[in-house]
Amino acid sequence: NLADGTTSRLTGGSHGAGICVPPSATLTIEGNTGTLFATGSRMGAGIGGSTSVNYSSGNPEAAGGIANGIITIYGGTITAAGGYQAAGIGGATGGYSVGYKADAANAITINGGMVTATGGQWGAGIGGGRFSTSYTIINGGTVTANGGAQSAGIGNGYEPLQDATTAVTTITGGNVTATGGSGGSGIGGAAKDGSGDARGGNITISGGMVKATGNGGDGIGAGSGASSAALIITGGSVAASSTAQATNGEGATVFLNTLTVGSAPVANTSITAGRIAGVACAATADATSGVYGIKDVKTAGDGKVYFYLPQSDGNEVVRLTANSTEYGYKYARTTTATQTLSSPIPTCVSYTAVQTGGANGTATSTGITLTFSDSVSGLTNITITPGTGAAVTGTLSGSATTYTIPLTSVTTQGDVKVGIADFGSYVIENGNRTVALFKDGIKPTVASVSPSGTGISQSTTALSVTFDEDMDATAGTVTLSPATGLTLTFNNWTNGNTTANYILSGLNHNTTYTYTTISGFKDKAGNEMEADNGRTFETQTPQ
Repeated sequence: NLADGTTSRLTGGSHGAGICVPPSATLTIEGNTGTLFATGSRMGAGIGGSTSVNYSSGNPEAAGGIANGIITIYGGTITAAGGYQAAGIGGATGGYSVGYKADAANAITINGGMVTATGGQWGAGIGGGRFSTSYTIINGGTVTANGGAQSAGIGNGYEPLQDATTAVTTITGGNVTATGGSGGSGIGGAAKDGSGDARGGNITISGGMVKATGNGGDGIGAGSGASSAALIITGGSVAASSTAQATNGEGATVFLNTLTVGSAPVANTSITAGRIAGVACAATADATSGVYGIKDVKTAGDGKVYFYLPQSDGNEVVRLTANSTEYGYKYARTTTATQTLSSPIPTCVSYTAVQTGGANGTATSTGITLTFSDSVSGLTNITITPGTGAAVTGTLSGSATTYTIPLTSVTTQGDVKVGIADFGSYVIENGNRTVALFKDGIKPTVASVSPSGTGISQSTTALSVTFDEDMDATAGTVTLSPATGLTLTFNNWTNGNTTANYILSGLNHNTTYTYTTISGFKDKAGNEMEADNGRTFETQTPQ
């Protein structure tokens, strides 16, 4: 523990760390007002790995210990500076052609405190020394990290010889400022010089205030000349000089939205709540549900926050709360967006749209149900736009929070877009909803025919064909053989359009009749039956 009000200064010995945390060791730093200065000597980290030296080959080589063990910081004011080729907090260097691939056994976790870390030449501020990668997690605190030449502020050291694609940087909260050394990224990868793998690895940001500046490399991503990083942003205010292409980890690409809170900007103020397209923000991000993370998010000195959001399908509302006041604006989120959120905002409602009655390939959708976040009245301005699917709609019904658009038919199975424009005093805060409509793909079959069997009276005047489902009202074809003297005329449908009825005359006695053709009938989804041929009935022998 760092005792309150105390100051400790530790400097590494020959090639040693200020505080040596070798592999398999664990260091935990706790405290409130205590202060720690840790400085590595040549090739030693400020806090983390140290280097043993063998000059017999003319070059320094690690005899072991260059990787750091588990380092966890909960509090205190900590300043760490790495020696030549070593990280401020993290790994040392192994000299030429010696490096390590960091994993959870080398995790650097910062949960609180005031932490400033500066890498030596070719070492990251927080992460890997030269030739090595990083495994860093920041959950809180105020963190400032400055990379040495060619290295990341937070991330990999210069020329990582191991698989840099496995490097990990995770930020869930805190106030983080990271600056790369010449050629390095602010967060992620180091510069590439033709050897090794200088990619930025896997970077995930779900909360906090993040400011990242590259120095020839990305603000967040890869170093100079290197291929990029796998960047996921699901929360936080992320201000970066440039970034690798980010996603939300659920398949959607996300883009920078620069939002000014208030027409008179509200500066340096916590964002305590928010809604994006009708989905509430939360301290813990959940990209699957569209929840954006706002843990430790504050407006900057100019009132701005920097959110990374998917493009919207139409105009959608972004609402943020600061100083108990809600600010918002409705706009189309594109690949770049800059908006001012104002107050007061009008009454906003969101909605969902789902099909009812359908199942893929077996049942046709009968309607689209709209469910609103609050009770509405006077609902108008609904559009349904065909996509891969198409349907014919009926008359809207419903009230309060639930409305139904009946579908008289689904002409093509697939997606349609449902859009609702603002109406009355209501502002619709989410954009178009994509709804998958289903169409019955099963062909109808004949369930029974009448007459059928033997002993049929010659005076029978009715013939019927019953199907296994409701049918289209257009009749198909029914023929009997022998046809000599027969008259067969379509009459009507009964039993909910499952039975086609015909008027029959001209039967002979003691005759076997064959249904030579029952074909061309379609169900309400438009599926045409396979021809049903060969059924028979036999008329009576005269007495």
